[in-house]
Amino acid sequence: MFKENQKIILNTSRTTYTFIKLLDLQGNHAQVWKGSDNNGKNIVIKYPNLKNIDKELWENRINRAKEEISILKRISRNALNSYIIDVIDNDIVDIDNYGTVPILILPFYPKKFPNSLGNIKIRYDLNQALEWIFQITQALQNIHTLNLIHRDLKPNNILIDELNNIKLIDFGVCKNEMIDINSTSTMFSNKWASPEQILPIDMKNDGEWIYKLTSKIDIYALGLISYSLLTQGKETSYQIKGKDGYEKIRNKYWNKKPYRLKWIDGIYKFAELTNKDKEEFYQEINKLSNGNIKVSNRIYNLIFNLLSCNPIQRPKIQNIISELLNIKNMLKG
Repeated sequence: MFKENQKIILNTSRTTYTFIKLLDLQGNHAQVWKGSDNNGKNIVIKYPNLKNIDKELWENRINRAKEEISILKRISRNALNSYIIDVIDNDIVDIDNYGTVPILILPFYPKKFPNSLGNIKIRYDLNQALEWIFQITQALQNIHTLNLIHRDLKPNNILIDELNNIKLIDFGVCKNEMIDINSTSTMFSNKWASPEQILPIDMKNDGEWIYKLTSKIDIYALGLISYSLLTQGKETSYQIKGKDGYEKIRNKYWNKKPYRLKWIDGIYKFAELTNKDKEEFYQEINKLSNGNIKVSNRIYNLIFNLLSCNPIQRPKIQNIISELLNIKNMLKG
């Protein structure tokens, strides 16, 4: 693989990029490096992680990397705002014995979003929190307008630029809602997944589970991020369950036959917020709003609508934007 201070040349522009150091942001599927261009400007270099994997997984990661590049380019052509990471460059590059792999060059933003991994605690007030929630919502509007679902919205996939605006990153598991609405894949990050990402809705004849994944999973994640942001990092009882808790939830329902979930079953009730969650949240936003009851109530109702167990009941993007604008205007007035 690539090494620190190694230089590569991308054929798209014949520009030289230098690898500086491997970042802590990478997951199992990709290698993410801090680098620099030939003018010394810091950039990010991203390519699929191909270490110690079989041929099938190798091909899967190559295809996903190509798809991420294609999605980011499509978003940039249709962007309504600038809250999604830009693509500086991309190409196919030779790596050792692996052959050619897609590489992605992105801007480097050193400032991390509150409550993300490795984040140094930063201070912010209610106005700033609402502005970030508003910007994330606008970024989702860009994505959903193109019938895309991010599927991995979480603090670690949000960066902050030099103007204190958010940049949504990591589209490696992004899917087309019109094509992939009934999926056998349910990739998610612990603590930031919607209930419908945890439990399937049906089973195929070959035994594979089917998950109904719509853009409403991004809305739920927006609710969790908003909850965390407005409570200075607190987690809901649902989030605290974590991976082990999710496995117990699955095991509780997977053996039931015939396996076909319906809303009348209340199957996603396990994700409902507790009274403790609600009380803590209201106390925090009431402090942030300096006791402005009208503002506190509007924020409270909005966030808990985002966190509805039933995806159908979660608000539409445009309604979320309108309500956030109303709340922000109330704070000004």
